[in-house]
Amino acid sequence: MADVKPKDTHFSSPGPRSHPAESLCVGEHGLVTEEAPKRTASSDPLPSREKECVCAGRRQIERIIQLDLDLKYKTNIRELFEEFDHFLQGAVIGIAREMQPVYRHTFWQFRRENPQTKVGEPPPDGLPGFNSGVMLLNLEAMRQSQLYNQLLEPDMVRQLTEKYHFKGHLGDQDFFTMIGMEHPELFHVLHCTWNRQLCSWWREHGYSDVFDQYFRCEGQVRIYHGNCNTPIPED
Repeated sequence: MADVKPKDTHFSSPGPRSHPAESLCVGEHGLVTEEAPKRTASSDPLPSREKECVCAGRRQIERIIQLDLDLKYKTNIRELFEEFDHFLQGAVIGIAREMQPVYRHTFWQFRRENPQTKVGEPPPDGLPGFNSGVMLLNLEAMRQSQLYNQLLEPDMVRQLTEKYHFKGHLGDQDFFTMIGMEHPELFHVLHCTWNRQLCSWWREHGYSDVFDQYFRCEGQVRIYHGNCNTPIPED
């Protein structure tokens, strides 16, 4: 199918937000900090939540897990910490793929200009973008990574947004998705069962014929994510 072109080429959100107003940061030794990130509909892709957690990292916290509140855990969270052991050299963040074609939609202009691109395509071979409902942040690696810190610079953000014609609406998730298109080596991709997203808004808004290619997730679910206020299955 032809991708659905937004009515406003500056792209304001056509659908529900994927995140609630709050998240948790869980430290390696059980430390939990609550925060209320500044998630606005701004096109500024700089990740406010990530920057707040990096500030926490300056208090000798080297690795944290950042979690949305609309989650249901089916396993011990300690098992998620073990994913840090699988980070390849250069990776600074663990994060799961987005499970809807939202970035197929958002990158519509870049995709039209580059018809062979993998940007916005479904897994396993495509680049569907990321969902930041469950994230592993290696704060020490983030501080040490010259590449990652270069990508935080406003001029570099501007270059990438212009290259991809990108105007997002999901804050840190958009930022990580955009830099992941350019530098996938910065990310350890979590299996979908660690962030089994349940929102299906895009199925009814122009992408029914490709939706299941993004939404499919095989394996025993370890964390359910009730994004866009989707009910989570009962035990």
